[in-house]
Amino acid sequence: MGNTRQELIKLRDDALNAAQPFHDQIRNEQAIYCNVNAYIGGERVGRVYSSAGESLYPKVGEVVDALSPKIEETVARADIVPDPKQGDSPEAEEQYNEALELTEQIGDWRDMYDDAGGEGEEIQRTIHHNLVGGMAIRLVRWNQIHQRLEAPTISPLCFAPDPDANKIDLSDHEYVVHTNLRKMRYIKRHYPDFKPRDGRGQFKKQGEKEERHKIHEIWLRAHLAEEIGIDIPDESTKIVRAVLIEDDFMFAKPTPWIYPDFPFSCWRNFLEYDNTGKPSQFWGFGYPSLLWPQQKMLDHLLANLVLIVNNQATGRQMSPEGMFDSENDYSFH
Repeated sequence: MGNTRQELIKLRDDALNAAQPFHDQIRNEQAIYCNVNAYIGGERVGRVYSSAGESLYPKVGEVVDALSPKIEETVARADIVPDPKQGDSPEAEEQYNEALELTEQIGDWRDMYDDAGGEGEEIQRTIHHNLVGGMAIRLVRWNQIHQRLEAPTISPLCFAPDPDANKIDLSDHEYVVHTNLRKMRYIKRHYPDFKPRDGRGQFKKQGEKEERHKIHEIWLRAHLAEEIGIDIPDESTKIVRAVLIEDDFMFAKPTPWIYPDFPFSCWRNFLEYDNTGKPSQFWGFGYPSLLWPQQKMLDHLLANLVLIVNNQATGRQMSPEGMFDSENDYSFH
């Protein structure tokens, strides 16, 4: 299993290293949208610093918000059970029983809908990730506590695809990596065999309140899992889930999913294409990447205008000294 651990670490590192430039791009787009590096009152015109009245930089976030559709959800109410007193015939009783059964089915559906709770908000988060960073990813999972299927939106910064693949449906990917940073309290509950180590590789006391560790889920196709030494007893297995916490191997086992693919749904916004017209990479990019150059140009024009006004429209006297003194006679004869 030692060789398997090394192979998993290599696969993880290859994916994370390949994804790093795109993660940085997403962080930059998020910074532009959130106005993290915004400034008021200045822009460089060449080597000269011009004191503009207001930078237009913050307007990028406003444009992105204006482009984002707003999702609202409602549940249709239904009360279709007829009054049983309307008829005493067998047909009326049969209609009543059918309507009652249908109402119960609607009630079950409504309870299931309520359990899903906040799906509209989750869709809104997916759209927001797609517009701002160019990528939105949702993880399909079974909630054991609430006994229901969930599809939360995860940060694209926590996801790394197969570096040799680029299809958005993941059909050409041999593996993908999903990383989470979790507190020891969570890790002890779900991975009790994990023992944290210090910088020298020695076991150390667990700090549940503050200490956090990275959990790397590596989802592999069955044939790749077998190639790196993971035993797969069931020939019908399509996807295997392996877990590393930092560099410690926890386990590798088949997924419970009945479909033969990874449990991630991905959306990308704007794409870069190769000379054949196909997407050249897995990652997309968002509106800030398109808006920022135009916004900087507007900032620059504003600063240039302020510089011109400060240099040429300051109220300085442009006539010879003494021209308008009362003792001098400049009247025309």
